[in-house]
Order: sequence, then structure tokens, then C-alpha cells
Amino acid sequence: QGVQIILDALTSHEKQHMSDENMPLRQYRADKGNIPQAIRKIKATIQWRQDFNVEDIKRCFRDRNNPDLPIEKQKELNHLAEVIAKENETGKIYIRGYDLEGRAILYLTPGLENSRCEIDNMRHLVYHLERAIACTRHKSGRQKVCIVIGYQGFRVENAPPMSVVKHTLQILQGHYPERMYR
Repeated sequence: QGVQIILDALTSHEKQHMSDENMPLRQYRADKGNIPQAIRKIKATIQWRQDFNVEDIKRCFRDRNNPDLPIEKQKELNHLAEVIAKENETGKIYIRGYDLEGRAILYLTPGLENSRCEIDNMRHLVYHLERAIACTRHKSGRQKVCIVIGYQGFRVENAPPMSVVKHTLQILQGHYPERMYR
């Protein structure tokens, strides 16, 4: 019933831009049944996904040379793919394996930080979150992923800036509710 109220509060445009059909249920659970808060947050997340170009981040490697897309879109996707590849050089975030129930395991290793560009760091994080979610959905049909944070090699000199840490937590808590298993 609460999920239906949330769905009814969304415009058709917002419904088209939900990450998946279970997004309202996850938000309802995360907000412990507080429907007005869940509506406000799901609308904010849908807007954030559009503003942050999450769909482009998800498909940048697959579609960057797609001849069916306009050349400008191909350039945008190619730029995103280059940014993510650069951020990925040290292996500071990667997905490897599954837990016993089929949830993808996402590893975050802040000691391997290799850049200071916050927006690129966040694009890299979102790319891997979306990949982990897709892997989990494919493997087990589940919705949550396991996140492991490893602090090997972590020193103050190579630590991500505090703004990156805060932005990471904001994205995980605010835009991926009920997605983290452990």
C-alpha cells in the first residue's frame, strides 16, 4: 500500500527514469514507512540520476562507438569511458566474486587513490555500484551487494580528500538505499 502511494506520487517521466521497478519499495523500507519522506527522497534520487548521467555512465564502454548514436553522444560516452578507465588504473574499486547467496562483492580500497578530481571519483564509484548491482541481479536476482573496504596501503598522503569521503557516503546512503548487504 505504501509503495503504491509512492508510485502514484511520481510523474510518468519520473517512473520512466527509476533505476528499476523495486526502487519505491527500497525507498519505503529505508525510510521506515515514512511515505512523504520516501516520496521526497525517491524524487531527489531520480533527478540526481538524470543530472549525474547515471545511464550514460552505465553504458559508456558499450556504446561509445555505437554508429547509431549521434557523434556528440559518442564523444560524451567516450569521455566518460576514458575518465572511468583512468580512475580504475590502480584498482581502488573493483568487483570480484559473490557471497554464498549470489550477491556481488564490491571492494573499495581508499589507499590506492590516484586522483583528486571528486566528480571523476564519484563517476567511477557509480559505474562500479551499477555494475555490482547488475552482476547480482544476473547471478541471483537479489537487490543488495556486499561492500568490503580494505585499508591496506592507506596513509594520510594517499587518502582521498574528506569531501570525496563525504560525497561517497552521500551517494551510498542517499541514492542507493537498501542496496548494501554487509
